Amino acid sequence: MSGETKIMAFDSHNLKLASQFKAIVLLVGFIAVQVSAESNKAEAEPLLIRGGWLFDGVSDTRRRNSGILIRDGKIVDLDIQAKADSSGYTKVIVLADSDTVLPGMIDLHAHYNLDLVDNGRAEEVVYNGIVLLANGVTSTWSAGEFFPERVIAQRDRIEAGEAVGPRLKEGDVHDPRILLRSAEGKIGPMGPADHANWELKVEPLRQGEKL
Repeated sequence: MSGETKIMAFDSHNLKLASQFKAIVLLVGFIAVQVSAESNKAEAEPLLIRGGWLFDGVSDTRRRNSGILIRDGKIVDLDIQAKADSSGYTKVIVLADSDTVLPGMIDLHAHYNLDLVDNGRAEEVVYNGIVLLANGVTSTWSAGEFFPERVIAQRDRIEAGEAVGPRLKEGDVHDPRILLRSAEGKIGPMGPADHANWELKVEPLRQGEKL
C-alpha cells in the first residue's frame, strides 16, 4: 500500500518474532524504514517510536521510552518527547508497557549445529537462530560447526530474507574435522587426564572426515 511504513529488525530482514517474546530488538545501523515504491520519495519520512521501555546499553537499568526518532533507516535521536513536541510526526508507533527496545547483541562464540552423530537433529541449524533472536542476538560469529555447509546454506537464506535468524558475520564457519587434523596427538580440552575420554568423543569426527 502506498505510504505504508514497516519496521524491519534483525539486520534489515523483514522478519517478526512471535508475540510471546515481548521485545522489539532494534540494532543501530541495521534497522530499515521502507516506504512503498509507489511514493517514489528520495528519503523516508521520519518515524517516531514511543512508549514501552528503553535499554541503551550505557546505563545499568532500562528507562521509560519517551521517543526514538528514526530517519532514513537509522536511529538518529532518543528521548524526543523530552526535547521537542512530537505532534508534528505523522508516523508514530506506540509500544505497550510490556515492550522493551534494546540494541541488538552480538554473539562472538555461537554454535548452530552441535549434533556430532547426525542422528536426526539437522533442524538445530534452523531453530538455534530463532532462539538467538529471542534472546536479543542479531549478529553472530560461528565458533565451530560439525556440518558447516548447513550453516552456510542457512546464512544465505537469512541474507535473502527467506528464513528467520541473526546475521552470520563474514568469516570462517569452522569445520571441527579440519581442526581435528591440527590437534592429533594433543591433550584433551580439560588437560592430560582428559585425553582418553576426549579420544572417544572425537571418533565420530574422524568417521565424518572419511565421508
